[in-house]
Amino acid sequence: MSLGSFFIGPYEVSPEQCVLRFQGQETKLTPRNMDVLVYMADHAERVVTSSELLERFWSPVASDHAVHKAISELRGALGDSVRSQQFIKTLPRRGYKLLQAPVGNDADATPPGWLAKLQQRLTAGLDYRKLATVVGTIVIMLGLLSLALNHRPTTSTPDIVTIGVESFSFQGESPNSTSFMREGLRTSLINQLARLRAVRVVALEPESEAAREEDVDHVLQGTLLQADGKLRAMVRLVRSEDGVHEYSERFELQQDSVFSVQDHIVSNIVTALSIHLDEEQRALMYDWGTTNAVAYERFMKGDFYYNQFNPRDFERAIQLYQDAAELDPHFINAHLGIAAAANNLSVFSQLEKQRELLKLVSEVHRNVASVAPDHEALEAIRAIEMRMAGSEYRRQEQVLRRQVLSGDAPSYALAHYALFLIGARLYEEAEGFLDAARETSPFELNPDESWDYRVTIARPEEAIRLRKDQLMLRPKHIGMLGPLVRDLFIEGRPQEAEWYLERMREEDTEGLNLDYTEQMLAVLSGALKPESPELESLYHRDQNYFFNNGAVAFALGDLDRGIDFWARLEPLQKRKALNMIHLSERYFPAAVIDSPRYQQLLEYLDLGLSWQRTLLEGVQAMEKVTGVGMSPAASAAYSQRRFVSRNTAWPQELAVAPRQLPADLLANTANGM
Repeated sequence: MSLGSFFIGPYEVSPEQCVLRFQGQETKLTPRNMDVLVYMADHAERVVTSSELLERFWSPVASDHAVHKAISELRGALGDSVRSQQFIKTLPRRGYKLLQAPVGNDADATPPGWLAKLQQRLTAGLDYRKLATVVGTIVIMLGLLSLALNHRPTTSTPDIVTIGVESFSFQGESPNSTSFMREGLRTSLINQLARLRAVRVVALEPESEAAREEDVDHVLQGTLLQADGKLRAMVRLVRSEDGVHEYSERFELQQDSVFSVQDHIVSNIVTALSIHLDEEQRALMYDWGTTNAVAYERFMKGDFYYNQFNPRDFERAIQLYQDAAELDPHFINAHLGIAAAANNLSVFSQLEKQRELLKLVSEVHRNVASVAPDHEALEAIRAIEMRMAGSEYRRQEQVLRRQVLSGDAPSYALAHYALFLIGARLYEEAEGFLDAARETSPFELNPDESWDYRVTIARPEEAIRLRKDQLMLRPKHIGMLGPLVRDLFIEGRPQEAEWYLERMREEDTEGLNLDYTEQMLAVLSGALKPESPELESLYHRDQNYFFNNGAVAFALGDLDRGIDFWARLEPLQKRKALNMIHLSERYFPAAVIDSPRYQQLLEYLDLGLSWQRTLLEGVQAMEKVTGVGMSPAASAAYSQRRFVSRNTAWPQELAVAPRQLPADLLANTANGM
């Protein structure tokens, strides 16, 4: 469609001016939202997927949330809503479709026969906008006439759902003692339900039952049961038209505090009904794998915190996922969420917490096996266990290779093999694996984020841009903040680095990654000198800091101290070594990286030549499936049994940072940090 204006229903769309016009009123759209609307109009005959819109209009690191926000804003501008969906239809697990075909001002299609003549008469002397408004009005009137002929009148407006709330009945030993609570439950429910959008709530008394069918769309019934010192609330939502039970749930709580119990029951019921009354949310809940609306609500909150990507929010996500799994033990994605959040939190945690998190994931594996012994999620959870253990990466490599060669690998397999390749400095091969990796399906949790790995292997200037883009969406993302600070510093932008470093200090509650970044900046700026008291103080820290201490020693050119620290890493710490050594080597002098003693240390850690050769043999074995072969540089090194000490995708001056930064940068650093 050209950039000329066109109509969607009664709305005139003007792409050049980024406005919608309706009855003389203008609504401004953002340029990106207008681009999305025009694209959907150009493809009005089909469903447009979220991934399609992401690829076309957003950066490589944007998420589905950006698309959802744009669609929501477009609906608001068009006077549309998720409930009515007159203009934009959401098709769960598929995408979005424009429901009303666009009509262009310069449309040249001529209808055949009598319709063409009628069109000529109608359009004579009229501008197209007025004609579109008239036709739209006629269509609406015909629709209302059809409703009047085929449906009985109702007191509810089409967009308003009316719920009648009955008094709670009681089953137990002392009904009089709980009468105030039953009425309190109903009153609280009425007050809370009335706050939901597009919901009207009425209290139903026994004498009003005869009029119920005419007055309400749904009836909420409840029973309070008391037994063995426990309270149990049973609620049912019944469609008044035909008596169909649309929703029922049981809430069981200890009778220790009447008011807290009442508040908890009301909160859960309102949450459940808000989801069950929303067709789209209900469909999404089923797609995620549960019929328990409260469990789904906890899961979605957990998913929100998980995607903030920092230690504090990972803790919150784990608790919410655990709540969801407790409410619905068969909710597999909730169990997988616990494992995924624990896995990411472990990356930033000290040893004691790492051990606790590994035990938690093992418990998740047992819980899933008990309710779904053949579920494919067990394989993903086991893969998380192996990577958290730190010392099982060779076994994991074999599992991933076997999965890929089977032709039916899980979505994370190629992406995680790419992570191994990145850690081994085989960036070109890793990029090929990321290109071949299958996209994560909707309603699937994936422990590997391919876009994150792509940022890792991007050249510094490009990585800075991509990380800034990601931090616009997730400003607390601790995995982006540290590398961004270090890259900005190396690129001679210390003021920007300082600003992001302050944000990192607020978000890294575990402290290990913050310490690593601060020590590297101190070395690069010359603030931390060999044999200084400050350095000796660092070297006397406990086991949790051995990786950081070794990196500091190597960056200062001290092979003996660096080898001593890294040779004493515990198995759980080898995961950090696997993922961080290739990044740390940017800060090491070439004499360290090329030293036979350093390469012997890597071989001792099983991260040296033999590990590289294992991965390259895996690349060769999987080539027919992945289409990815060895790069010329890697192939030459493999044939000569030579260690690839620097990633071959970057020029050498980028692969190793300058040993001394410029004097003016050092001055700025001393003043600013």
